[in-house]
Amino acid sequence: MSKARKIFLLIFIVCLLSFIMIIAAGCNKNTDDNTSDQQQETPDVETGTCVVSFYFLPTDITPTFTRKVDKGTKIGATKIPNPTRDGYEFGGWYKDKSLQNAFNSNSVISQDISLYAAWIAPYRIEFYLDIYTDEPEHDRTIRIYSNQTLTESQIYTPAKDKYDFDGWYLDKEYQTKYVFSAKVTQNLNLYARWISQYTTLSFETFSGKLSDAIASRQVKIGEATTLPTPTRSGCEFNGWYLDENLTQAVEGNTITLTEETTLYAKWTINHSHSFGSEATTIKYPSCTEEGKSACICSICGEIDESTITTIQALGHNWNENHYVDGGSYHYIACTRCSAQKDIHS
Repeated sequence: MSKARKIFLLIFIVCLLSFIMIIAAGCNKNTDDNTSDQQQETPDVETGTCVVSFYFLPTDITPTFTRKVDKGTKIGATKIPNPTRDGYEFGGWYKDKSLQNAFNSNSVISQDISLYAAWIAPYRIEFYLDIYTDEPEHDRTIRIYSNQTLTESQIYTPAKDKYDFDGWYLDKEYQTKYVFSAKVTQNLNLYARWISQYTTLSFETFSGKLSDAIASRQVKIGEATTLPTPTRSGCEFNGWYLDENLTQAVEGNTITLTEETTLYAKWTINHSHSFGSEATTIKYPSCTEEGKSACICSICGEIDESTITTIQALGHNWNENHYVDGGSYHYIACTRCSAQKDIHS
């Protein structure tokens, strides 16, 4: 091979190698660029947005409006709405419909959440200590969250001398007692029911006498009361009884009451009766009812049953004056009682 041909071949090989190297470098650059693009397009799992849904009422099916917040950030007070509602005061946002868990605007939002508005309703609760008055003895305004219940500590608890407080009722007849677990949805009138700590103890002495001459007195319920010892001329006192037939004796000289009670004295006659012959009226007659008379022992006041006689009813004593009611109703009245008799003109 000639020298010139060898030189040409050498130059050709050098050029070919150079071309191959240039092509290889270009391919590597494209690969690096593609790799860089792929790395830039790979999403960051810690980035994104969360939706905060705001419900004005717990009964709302769809949110009143929403806010988008970057995941992992705080919503901030400026993005939290401050709604208004007629007749209510806004009480903040809560994370549950029952309004138990308040939402803090400084909380980090990591997922979609729903928030519910709490509303404060200024219901007026009026307390009546006496059902016979039209003016409340005490009143206050209870501020309470919507759909919440009053606690017993929020209710006025009164006191009254000689009475026990039985609770608040929704009616003057004390048929419906107020239940603290009930949700307050309107203004309320509440009436206090009082249970007296005292009851009436009465004594039937059958012509006997009490030292204080008080035949009826107030005694405290549940406490022992000392019983008096009556006297009766010509008789011996044999104790108090719970019934008029004298079959249920009171044991001892004290009694503890839970309700109104009448006690009856039992006597043993220890003298000879002196009835005499003159009858005494023991029940006076009225216009419509008969009376009775009998002989009475002058010593003890015992009635001689064999001498009881009936006194005829008096009948009405009509006056002669006519009374006019409304210009058309005419009547006359009895002078002894409240009876009236119609007269048609």
